[in-house]
Amino acid sequence: MLYLSNNCITKVKEIKYIENLPYLSELELCFNPVQSKKFYRLQILYILTLLRQLDGVLCCAEEFVKAENLYSKETHGLTLILLRHERGGQEEDLP
Repeated sequence: MLYLSNNCITKVKEIKYIENLPYLSELELCFNPVQSKKFYRLQILYILTLLRQLDGVLCCAEEFVKAENLYSKETHGLTLILLRHERGGQEEDLP
């Protein structure tokens, strides 16, 4: 378990510093500004694929699949098209 609560983490890319920790399975990022970002949880799960728990909530396979579909470079264009279609063509909420 790694507790990073109240550390003024503002950007998801700051998580890259811990992405190579092989035994990291639980992470607490509560009370950091990064939590207010859209798709925050999916972005973290895309980077830290071995997490079992994030902010006290268990990670499920569906979230990892959704994260991979949203952030994988191979599927990113298709995903954006599908998300735009689901939202009626609005792009402001897309990652």
